[in-house]
Amino acid sequence: MSVLDLSKLNDKNPAHWTDSGEPSLAAVKAIVGRAVSRDEVRASGRMRGQGASAKPVVNHTLEIAKRALATQEAIKRLAAAKALSRETSAVIAAVHAEMMRASPPPSSDEIYRAHLAALAKHKPAEPVEVKAASKLDAIMQAAPRRGARDVTGNTRRVWSIR
Repeated sequence: MSVLDLSKLNDKNPAHWTDSGEPSLAAVKAIVGRAVSRDEVRASGRMRGQGASAKPVVNHTLEIAKRALATQEAIKRLAAAKALSRETSAVIAAVHAEMMRASPPPSSDEIYRAHLAALAKHKPAEPVEVKAASKLDAIMQAAPRRGARDVTGNTRRVWSIR
């Protein structure tokens, strides 16, 4: 005698069940595809309300305890990582302090003197004379610009050609 797979029985369909809650032999025959005895159906252990849709029994206290233990382990790992980070930061601070003692930053006077020495080595660029391509370009280059100052130092407006 083999155990029957009666997972396709529908708990909400009254045609699949007897009044006592056992599977109907006609419904089982339709699912399995052969005639079965009541003893074979009882051997499967399937009763109404025990279908796949039935919720599994969960021990919530045990699940909460497992999650609490996992949380405690995560807190321990975090504390260890924080301690390692503090140690690393202390080592970096010590190395930085030693570097500052070995080569302190230059003072303002030293920076200014270095700048003046660089300027003394710098050769200024030679001015380039711009040659006009035509007579009109020469006149336009010599013309006062909008908002330019005249000989007296006053600003005068020069209107452009529109």
